[in-house]
Amino acid sequence: MFTDVRFCELGVHRVPWGSTGSRRARAVPRPLGEPMTRTEQTNTVRDQVPASLPPFARWPVFGLAGGLAVLLLITASRYGYIGDELYFRVIGGHLDWSFPDQPPLVPLLAGAMDSAFPGSILALRLPAILCTAAGVVVCALLARELGGSTKAQVLAAGAFLCSPFMVLFGRYLLTSTLDVTLSAVLTLLLVRWLRTRADRLLLFAALVCAVALQAKMMIVIVTAALIVALAVCGPRALLTRRPLWIGAGIAALTAVPMLVWQAGHGWPQLRMGDVLDGAAEDKAFGSGPLGFFLDAAMMCGVAGTLLLGYGLVRIFRDRERRFLAVAFGLLVALFAVLGWSGYYIAALFPVLWAAGAVGLEGVRERWASMVVWLTLVVSLVIQVVNLPVRPLADVVDSDFRFDVSATAGWPELVADVAEDYQLLPARTRERTAIVSGTYELASAIDRYGPDHDLPRTYSPYLGLWYVATPPESAETVLHIGDPSPTLRAAFGSAEQVGSTDNGLGVENSFQGLPVWVLSDRKTSWSQLWPQLRVP
Repeated sequence: MFTDVRFCELGVHRVPWGSTGSRRARAVPRPLGEPMTRTEQTNTVRDQVPASLPPFARWPVFGLAGGLAVLLLITASRYGYIGDELYFRVIGGHLDWSFPDQPPLVPLLAGAMDSAFPGSILALRLPAILCTAAGVVVCALLARELGGSTKAQVLAAGAFLCSPFMVLFGRYLLTSTLDVTLSAVLTLLLVRWLRTRADRLLLFAALVCAVALQAKMMIVIVTAALIVALAVCGPRALLTRRPLWIGAGIAALTAVPMLVWQAGHGWPQLRMGDVLDGAAEDKAFGSGPLGFFLDAAMMCGVAGTLLLGYGLVRIFRDRERRFLAVAFGLLVALFAVLGWSGYYIAALFPVLWAAGAVGLEGVRERWASMVVWLTLVVSLVIQVVNLPVRPLADVVDSDFRFDVSATAGWPELVADVAEDYQLLPARTRERTAIVSGTYELASAIDRYGPDHDLPRTYSPYLGLWYVATPPESAETVLHIGDPSPTLRAAFGSAEQVGSTDNGLGVENSFQGLPVWVLSDRKTSWSQLWPQLRVP
């Protein structure tokens, strides 16, 4: 059911086809120059869109989401934890309103799942897997909201399912896993508002933002980009809706405890830029704008990159939804200049995939559709092949298996550290604290150390600095990694006694770290520990 917008702009409303009464336009006089009422503005937009959406492709979409969930659940316990999961598990047992590097939601989930199911990697990752499967459904709903048929909905869902970023990181309990799906829900609510002008959707959008804000601060940047884009290219009517700002105020209130915590601890979150800059240097394609774009394309996959590019063009040509393309451009420009990882723009991947899938239905050239579907199938096969199903020994030398270098070898590394610790004289061990130069390895020792009678491990990095301080009785330190100049200067002697070895041949950032013994401490820990905090 469509109407000519020009009638509405002149104060004339067309009687919808299929309704009672004449099919001719029915004039509603309005004094010249008098602006339309809010009701008339709402009707103007509603008259431009179909009265009903295409049927939701329930069975194929739920089949794809369920199949992905099953595959991720079956392989969830393979190889091991990722370093950040170990870290979340530790700080999740010491909950606070915030942490120096992130809000509290993901550590809360990690701590809760590990407490309910101690030592279970499957249980720890269950929230992330369910969230990733939900993202498949949300992507299909976005395509439906844009007018896509069953074919477009399945294609959009397939783009999400076959994206290396969504599946690779979606199996791990990370902040980005929750952030992308929640951002997709936010865009779904906004796109639906454009069609229906139902203001209650804006309250739901604010609720989604409030939850996302507890998972990752990235939602603040995404929301800011959307607001700027709306102000630039419209529809500006969205910014005048009272429920939008009421909901924004409520979402802001939920961030007050985090802000109070950050202010009370010197705003450590603002110093995370240096940490992220360092991480960007380790990207597969290097730092800089070119590395950023290549990294983003790798995160999308071949099919996802094609759909995203086409969807970006299609949605930019749509005046009503153009702000989504502009917001994406703002995010790209910001993070490309910063040289950060490509996944920081993943929040708007789903809506662009959906737009591309819907737009592809109107393309006359069949070869274009065939190319996208073929690359989608190839991407799916690659995703399945890269699941952690093969024995570790068969893939340990692969340069393309991120999951191997990021997850394998933690128990073996901890066992190797335990050997160095046991070589210390018994009386020395009683006065020795284990300190790690990386938060990941310190968290791994927290998980596997009790199996080797290792004492508590400390680290000055991120949230672990706040968790515990070495006791004053610790006159000696077994330090994993090169000690900082500040730490080295606080001890009378330092000797390297070994290096870490996972014994599996897995090359990663934790293999071959020097192990030092620092003795004859000259400064109290109460004075030294604040000087070591990073960031």
